[in-house]
Amino acid sequence: MVLHDASIKPQTAQRIVAPLGDTPAATISTLTISDLRAEGGITSWPLDLEACGGEPSEIYALREALQRIEGHLNYSRVQAADHMLSATRDLLVCLKQPVPPTTAAKVFFLSGILDAEEGRMNKAKAHFAQALTLYPALSWDENYSPKSGLSLFEKASEAQAAQAPGTLHAIPDTAAYAVWVDGVALSPDLASRELVPGRHLVQIGSPNVTSYWAEIRPYDSLYIFIREDVPDAAVNWATNPDLADDLSALLASEVGQGTPLYVMASKNNVVFANAGDTPFQPVQPAVNTDPSRPPAAAPPSRKTSRRNPHDYTKTANALSGAQILTRTGSAITLGAGAWALQAKLKGNRLYLECWDGSQHNERACADNESAYETAKTQLPIATGITIGGAALAGLGLTLGKNVSVSPFGAGLQLTVSQ
Repeated sequence: MVLHDASIKPQTAQRIVAPLGDTPAATISTLTISDLRAEGGITSWPLDLEACGGEPSEIYALREALQRIEGHLNYSRVQAADHMLSATRDLLVCLKQPVPPTTAAKVFFLSGILDAEEGRMNKAKAHFAQALTLYPALSWDENYSPKSGLSLFEKASEAQAAQAPGTLHAIPDTAAYAVWVDGVALSPDLASRELVPGRHLVQIGSPNVTSYWAEIRPYDSLYIFIREDVPDAAVNWATNPDLADDLSALLASEVGQGTPLYVMASKNNVVFANAGDTPFQPVQPAVNTDPSRPPAAAPPSRKTSRRNPHDYTKTANALSGAQILTRTGSAITLGAGAWALQAKLKGNRLYLECWDGSQHNERACADNESAYETAKTQLPIATGITIGGAALAGLGLTLGKNVSVSPFGAGLQLTVSQ
């Protein structure tokens, strides 16, 4: 695959890349930044985003649900609170408006309270951890008894503090669409954020947003791309050390991690990488891409470079002798060989006419005797001439192979193989 600048025709990009990858030009896929923008939407790498699986919801519905859940908890209506908390957790990723981090965290904090009171300790700890992921500054709500899971909350906080952060990158960092991560808006100065590992709520758009769950792993990066905002200049990111990783991640999200691809910012600026796996490396186009420049001269023959020159001051006429010998010898061999074959066949025919099976035909022999003797005499002569012609041709070939001449000063240079 080749990502090329929009000013380069796809067929030209295919023709330039084909010899680099030893691949037929017609089988190479082409892509431009404009193609990505036309597709639109959001993409991510290396992990996919989790989108809403239901109907979009409003922020006011979330606030009303939290009020009712707290009322159920205060009056120990456990089953009703449990049911509403489950629905509200699903509602978060379907919100059409940005949600404050404290509000999103409260959904999971209350879930942990109920789990602890019901003896579901593992679930309680997981819900407390999710609350702290969305809002690391969250503290225990004194309205709830410490017996409702304070120790589990503290353990979740300690475990979170011990984890190495990951990084979320929003690309491009000058997005026309607003981006919120856990209720905090990103900006060109804050387009990359270190986050604690876990699931984070990413919301993109303006005025209404589309919400996603995004998984952050320790020491790892998650790239989120807004296709409509990727500029044409992104094709040049491959040669920019600060942006090359962004382009590699974008292409990995589009064509798959590890896909071999070329990036062509111009006809003479081609780089190669395996998307998301290896850094971009410059490659030299194997064809002359600039019609104003003549093709480069062919490198000197390795065979010629092994020769040692000796000046024998031979003339041009003398040096054509090898060719004369070869051609003359070949002509003699062919002519004399044909003569010898004719004499042999004629002699055989005359001999067979003298003998009819096992019977000797004296009359036929008498008539053919003179012609037979002539053919018999010609055969060794023609054979000898054939052998001589072959010898001349062989000598000419030998001289032509081992002797060459080139101009040298006022005379000529004769070069003999060592």
